[in-house]
Amino acid sequence: MPMKVRIVDNLNGETESLNDADADLVATLIKENTKAVNQGEYSEAELEMLCAFAAPETIQQEVTKGFLVSLFSSDRTLSTY
Repeated sequence: MPMKVRIVDNLNGETESLNDADADLVATLIKENTKAVNQGEYSEAELEMLCAFAAPETIQQEVTKGFLVSLFSSDRTLSTY
């Protein structure tokens, strides 16, 4: 299965935005990963609080300040850094 890499590099002052669909994918991936890694350590309510920052709008704002790498397979997002 081929893999694509998408890089958003805003560290050199050239701002690139993240569209709504990609921001939603990144937010979902962060939430799923945060919950999976912390399952059993926190209650469901605490996990929701840990994930509160991962809203698509917040992700779009943060991307304008830094560096984002997303790995995609042909059918889904594999990982975001």
